[in-house]
Amino acid sequence: MFLLALISVPITARVVEVVRLGSLRVNRRFVSVFRVLLREREGSTLTGSTYLLIASSIVFVLCDKSIAAVALAFVVVGDPVAGMVG
Repeated sequence: MFLLALISVPITARVVEVVRLGSLRVNRRFVSVFRVLLREREGSTLTGSTYLLIASSIVFVLCDKSIAAVALAFVVVGDPVAGMVG
C-alpha cells in the first residue's frame, strides 16, 4: 500500500503540472493561489515540489526505508533554511 501511494503521488503531481503548463487559464489560477509558495520561474516550469516528490519516491524505492526517511528529513529541514539564508 505504501509503495502504491509513494508512486501515485508524484505521478499525480506530474499530471497536474502538465495540465497547468498546458492551459494558460489554469496556470494563472494556480499561480494566483500559490503565489507565496512559488519562485518566479516556477510560473512557467515544473515546481520544486514536483521534483522533490519524484526524487523522494526514487530514494524510497532504491534505498533502505530508514535511510531514505532520514535523507528526506534533512531535505525537508535544509531546503527551507537554505532558502531563508540565501
